[in-house]
Amino acid sequence: MKTAREVLNFLKWGLNIDFARVKIDCSDRTLIIGFKNIEGNTIRDVERRYFTTDRGRIPLYKIQKIWLDGNVIWIRKRK
Repeated sequence: MKTAREVLNFLKWGLNIDFARVKIDCSDRTLIIGFKNIEGNTIRDVERRYFTTDRGRIPLYKIQKIWLDGNVIWIRKRK
């Protein structure tokens, strides 16, 4: 799987797992550490270019890592 969207959709529809097991690291330049961790149980929808959480819409390009049960399953490749 190449994109974060494909991975999230596979987890949601292909494996049909509970998103509470998923965590996402998203880049956030407003934080000192440079990223924020989003709990999977706050994810409501995966759209074409965004994913929706309880607090708003976040662009998929901001996703840096996707975790499942404490293991990294996807990392954004650096150009």
